[in-house]
Amino acid sequence: MSSAVIPPTVSVVAAGTLLILVAGAPGAAHADEAPGGGAETRIVDGSAASVEDHPWAVALTDPGDFPERPGGQYCGGALVRPDKVVTAAHCVDTPEEREGLQVVAGRTDLRTDEGWTREAVAVWSHDQVVPEPEPGSGLTPRPGGDVAVVTLDRPLPLPTLPLARPGDGDLAGRTGTVLGWGATDFDRPREGSPVLMKACLPILDDDTWTRSAEAYGLLYDPAHFVGAGFPSGGPAIGPGDSGGPLVVDGRLVGVVHDQIAVDGPPPDLARLYSLFSEVPAFADAIDDHLGPGSGAPGPRLSDRPHGH
Repeated sequence: MSSAVIPPTVSVVAAGTLLILVAGAPGAAHADEAPGGGAETRIVDGSAASVEDHPWAVALTDPGDFPERPGGQYCGGALVRPDKVVTAAHCVDTPEEREGLQVVAGRTDLRTDEGWTREAVAVWSHDQVVPEPEPGSGLTPRPGGDVAVVTLDRPLPLPTLPLARPGDGDLAGRTGTVLGWGATDFDRPREGSPVLMKACLPILDDDTWTRSAEAYGLLYDPAHFVGAGFPSGGPAIGPGDSGGPLVVDGRLVGVVHDQIAVDGPPPDLARLYSLFSEVPAFADAIDDHLGPGSGAPGPRLSDRPHGH
């Protein structure tokens, strides 16, 4: 899998080395780029998934701007209300990204015409939240708040994914599932997966992933992010996965943001941590843009009927 928009493919350069891959829109520094802070993200070394099991997983598409990608997909998202999708702000930040934006749901294989397509009629993006580095640290601050809400022209007849809340407990040590249609091979970052992919990732304690970021001179506020992955290498987000959901116990706990090399510099692309915007940190702000009843916790997905 990969993270968000595909055009940008270079992330932040720290100490002359590309460190993170972010999924996002043109010009954004996110997981789509190269390790160090890019703009694409994909699920690499993941396994096939189905919208039957994950009916709230949606694709952000723009066939006009991304004709080479299956279905024009460039980012992912999660259906949290019948007409509301949570995604990454860097997927929808610019007028170019919002123009022609469509959301595809109920479609495991983007080469088919199954499911539903909806037009985006409004987009809200959270303001960036920039951490303050300590004097003399030499660290470059990386902004948080990479979350957005897309409003659809019509509701979708699908189960929705509840937001995780600040009182849901500590995430470190738990296992999350990330989903997306991003690239599946780092050697071909522009080739998205035509079928939905998933990976199960252990959620890291904050010291582990922030230490890796600081090795490249980058400062993240751990209150705004969730890090996940395997120190020895394994599945990771990649180009095209940006905006996709990280799910724990039937709750949306993270939104695909970026990638961080485990060690280095130089980075080893076979060993990457996946970085997500932490949904509980921004749940109240997201609620403000979901409409009536948005603050009430929803039932677990296991309690919801699946199907279209």
